[in-house]
Amino acid sequence: VRDWDTNHFGIKVANYQPTTEHEVFVGLDEGREQKVKLLMARCNTAHSEAVSALEYIGFTLMETQVSYTFDFILDFPVVEISIRKFKPDEVEDLVNVAKSSFPCYSGHFDNDPKIDKDKAIGVYEEWVRNACSGKIADDVFVNDTKAGFIIVKQLDDTTGEGVLAGVMPHERYQGIYKNLILTAMQWCKDRGLKNIVMTTRVNNYAVQKVWQRIGYEIYGSTHTFHKWL
Repeated sequence: VRDWDTNHFGIKVANYQPTTEHEVFVGLDEGREQKVKLLMARCNTAHSEAVSALEYIGFTLMETQVSYTFDFILDFPVVEISIRKFKPDEVEDLVNVAKSSFPCYSGHFDNDPKIDKDKAIGVYEEWVRNACSGKIADDVFVNDTKAGFIIVKQLDDTTGEGVLAGVMPHERYQGIYKNLILTAMQWCKDRGLKNIVMTTRVNNYAVQKVWQRIGYEIYGSTHTFHKWL
């Protein structure tokens, strides 16, 4: 059960990651036993048996994401603009960036017609608040005009993640996003990590182009399905 999502949406939300047909049915049974209202299944696109089983029993595909990685044995550009750690009194400024940045993102919550659109957008706002409080991330960086931010996290001894990044629509195409990504990369490298991963929806081409130009390589993809019980 996902406690945060359950509290945010006011319904019992759970997720699982099946890899086989058997795991699909086991997870569904457990969801029903626990009286889950919204059951989410996140499945590697290579696990065709699980994907077919999910569709067969009525799960609906809500989002497909692609993941990229960058190995720090490679060089990468230096940060060209002023990027710094956020200040405690700037949390709501970053929440406003998220509110402006993600209405058209079309994540799996946004794509579910049974979920209130304001509640779906609110996920990103709360994500920022939780990151700034240190609950779900290690650091948050912002550019000097507070038009963009990036949330970063160390996943394990070798890998970091750019968890979420956003730039105000009227401030895009000025290099802010690229420099936020480079800041996250330098943060990981300074910690002695070997690589960084980034994930976005499959048709978010603008972001993927930025990553590719820096030197990221695609390494995986994942489907997210929803089923209301």
